[in-house]
Amino acid sequence: MIESSLILYPLLAMYILVALVLIRLGYYRITDVNNRKISPHYFKTYRGDKQPDLMQQASRNFINLFESPIFFYIIVLLFFFTEKVSSTAIIFAWIYVGLRYAHSFVHTTFNHVITRFALYVLSWIALHILWVLFFIS
Repeated sequence: MIESSLILYPLLAMYILVALVLIRLGYYRITDVNNRKISPHYFKTYRGDKQPDLMQQASRNFINLFESPIFFYIIVLLFFFTEKVSSTAIIFAWIYVGLRYAHSFVHTTFNHVITRFALYVLSWIALHILWVLFFIS
């Protein structure tokens, strides 16, 4: 039988991804304010100035990490608390996380839309497979 706690490591990896994107976003915001690319007053209402591209991309990616990944957190916890963890579930959890890391990398760097979209879709497929695995187990 597989150790149920192994499903929690991909969850930790997602937390680390969110933290890394937040650090990157903070770096861009501080740098762009210091370089006068954006006024600090922009952050009062998030209206007015146009955000520099890399800051905007990091901001959108950070927000995105609180959208579909919530379903990942839920399914991982369901696997863990119901003790239905399988090696297949762990593999697909890691696939999901790997795809989300790749998506974040693309989104916050060169931002090739087709590549980013493909990674996003593939991550959703991995997530759907996790949900199906849970309900057939």
